[in-house]
Amino acid sequence: AALDCLDPCVVGGARCQAAQLETCTDPLLGWQSTTCASAELCDPTNRRCEPPACAAGVRRCAGANVEECNAARTGFAAVEQCASAALCAQTGDQAACRAPACAAGETRCDDDDLLACNAARTGFALAETCNGVANSCVDGPPARCRR
Repeated sequence: AALDCLDPCVVGGARCQAAQLETCTDPLLGWQSTTCASAELCDPTNRRCEPPACAAGVRRCAGANVEECNAARTGFAAVEQCASAALCAQTGDQAACRAPACAAGETRCDDDDLLACNAARTGFALAETCNGVANSCVDGPPARCRR
């Protein structure tokens, strides 16, 4: 009918209905709606939609953690922990954990050198040069210098 009543609004009023920001600038027009990126970004106090902190589906490295933009788009939350920060790989707007090259504390021989898994677990580094007769590094586990 031509004389349907609108939900009354007071000029300057604002409210959120889930992700819909409703503002009142004219009581004859009623509530005017704007869709925010999420309900959490709807700000009736300031009469606006807050900008999203991140885009949906974006992942990033934060130290050893892979973080993903949360559903509300208000920030990032950890979704996976890598073995080390060096093993968190960022490619564009995506991040993922790479597999460690070795286990923490793992050792092996390279001729007369004793190698140990580095702290980042990205590979082996010289731990000790075994001084002595040939084959003075003994494969293990664990590998060690013969004394």
